[in-house]
Amino acid sequence: MNNNFFGFDIGAIADELYDKSKLGGIVVPDFLSTGLRECLLAEVTKLSYKEAPKRYGRAYQELSCSELEAGAIHDFPAICLLRETVLPSYEQIALRAHFENRLMLNSVVVNRFERGSTGITPHRDENKYINVIYIFVISGEAAFYVCTDRKKSCVEELPAMPGSLILLRAQRNANEKGRPMHAVGPVTKERHTISFRDYAK
Repeated sequence: MNNNFFGFDIGAIADELYDKSKLGGIVVPDFLSTGLRECLLAEVTKLSYKEAPKRYGRAYQELSCSELEAGAIHDFPAICLLRETVLPSYEQIALRAHFENRLMLNSVVVNRFERGSTGITPHRDENKYINVIYIFVISGEAAFYVCTDRKKSCVEELPAMPGSLILLRAQRNANEKGRPMHAVGPVTKERHTISFRDYAK
């Protein structure tokens, strides 16, 4: 299998993601072609969304969500194509980073941030999400940060422009620590993202 991922070396990506001295977030710019991004945007704008709670643990958030079962996304051909496109990279990361349980990105969530939203303050994803997290920016404008705490210490902004892919590490077993704190800044243009995760039910 090709170890090259749209111009980026999968081994280097996996090594950096799971290096605990690093923050645990990487961006792959211009991952989505304009045509695919337009097809994805057409699909996600037709979804039904549910407003998320204002509090997410100790974080504050302003967004709406639409959760799709990975086995039931066949009504959305562009989302299906996207998942099929990234699964080979998932397999490579899984081998390199020694995933204990491969769930093959069985969680698909679309987030919508309206213009003027404050985004999400620094937080970590829940323990039920394991291995690696793919976040595709479909539309909109908002800063995306990884950091070490809720005060944004050691903060690093990832250039999350439409068409980009953000990769975040997650824990590979129940004892592992080091899930990155991350945040979405104020939204200046309505933003849609699609997240693929391994959801350990």
